[in-house]
Amino acid sequence: MREAFHPVGRGPFSLAPHTPEMLEEMRDLRERARQARSELPDPTTPAGLEANRAYLARLRKDLGDFMPADLVEERVVSARGASVPVRIIKPAKTPVAVHLGIHAGGWASGFAAFDDLANLVMTELLGVVTVSVEYRLAPEHPFPAGPDDCETGALWLVENAGREFGTNRLTTGGGSAGAHLAVITLLRLRDRHSIVDQFCGASLGAGVYDLSGTPSVLAAGDRFVNASTRGLLAAVERCMPGATLEGLREPGVSPLYADLSEMPPARFQVGTHDPTIDDTMFMAARWQAAGNIAEVGLYPEAHHGFEGLGELGRQAFMDQVGFLDKAISGNLG
Repeated sequence: MREAFHPVGRGPFSLAPHTPEMLEEMRDLRERARQARSELPDPTTPAGLEANRAYLARLRKDLGDFMPADLVEERVVSARGASVPVRIIKPAKTPVAVHLGIHAGGWASGFAAFDDLANLVMTELLGVVTVSVEYRLAPEHPFPAGPDDCETGALWLVENAGREFGTNRLTTGGGSAGAHLAVITLLRLRDRHSIVDQFCGASLGAGVYDLSGTPSVLAAGDRFVNASTRGLLAAVERCMPGATLEGLREPGVSPLYADLSEMPPARFQVGTHDPTIDDTMFMAARWQAAGNIAEVGLYPEAHHGFEGLGELGRQAFMDQVGFLDKAISGNLG
């Protein structure tokens, strides 16, 4: 059975540059990920969630051993009567901006330290401070706990970045659930506080923008690694237990249905072997139609969470870095 959803040709949604060797490497990475997943419990079950959390906890220990303690600052920050833990990495030189990072994990797993390596590279390449939000996770803390925490982190930055870091220039971003939360946060800053213009760019990888399920999510089955129809729908149920179809399509829940005017420039990235491909393509089109700048990165044969893996994944990461560099310097056109 064919794995690719969409034949992609010329035009604004053309494939990112690649070589046959890059595609072969990505196929090998997909197969290795498939084998690793086959040894874990069903991710849609409570046991599967706990196994994934345990795996990530071991990874966090490895990351802790990798990251020198003096490079990372853990704090609890407050804004408008709410507080949230954050993880801060600063560049060696005076920062040019602050990046609000929101980690992936299906709203139910993951942690801010998961992005340490990527954030460290960003601080070195871009000269930005990275502030990662340790938002509360479902199912223990269902929606809107996670968005509330991300909003608190964003508000703290808007109110304090200049004093804390010497710059008021802000960007945000995340992957998968993190991309969803980043967009929700931007919408809240616009609608609740009229301060979304403080953010000059958003880097969004394989986001889930329609929690009721886009066609590619509903058609995926179990054909792709790291994300499946059952897995994505189970993640939504953990986040919003018992929600109706209409409830899942509320603009404050699924930003694909929101008014997207006055949003900052954004880069949307996804692989062709990712069930969330329609979320990315639909959102990018609506973002641009609302009068905003939208860049799209479409990566052949890449799966969910591929950024940084292999040559193609490293290219995707550097494309995100390049976009943020242009957004920070005001060179997006």
